[in-house]
Amino acid sequence: MEDTTAKNAPGPETCPHCNQALPAKKSPAPSQAQPGEEGPDIEALAKKVLPEVMKIITPLVEKLQEGVQQQQKELQAQSTATSDSELDFQERVQSLQQAALERMRGMEQKITNRLGRIQQRTGL
Repeated sequence: MEDTTAKNAPGPETCPHCNQALPAKKSPAPSQAQPGEEGPDIEALAKKVLPEVMKIITPLVEKLQEGVQQQQKELQAQSTATSDSELDFQERVQSLQQAALERMRGMEQKITNRLGRIQQRTGL
């Protein structure tokens, strides 16, 4: 039988797979700087890095703004094209209706002429 007291005894922990001793866990050191308080090294680094980052980001932001403006122009063009096509469609419908009315009047004229000839032949 195994001795259970040896397992419960404090000591270096071992890996359950390879039985090697694991390093002792260290408690994290409390940060010395309070939130919002940065050390002079961090502030100096921020002063150097921020302008460089802005130099890199500025052209990208400008390109993004140009893309947004172009997309807005395209959307406006599409909306006007859609309204133009709707107007074209309405104009076409009206012209077709007008043509149909003219054909109907022409057919009515032919029918009245034929009826007039028939009446003349029959003497009514």
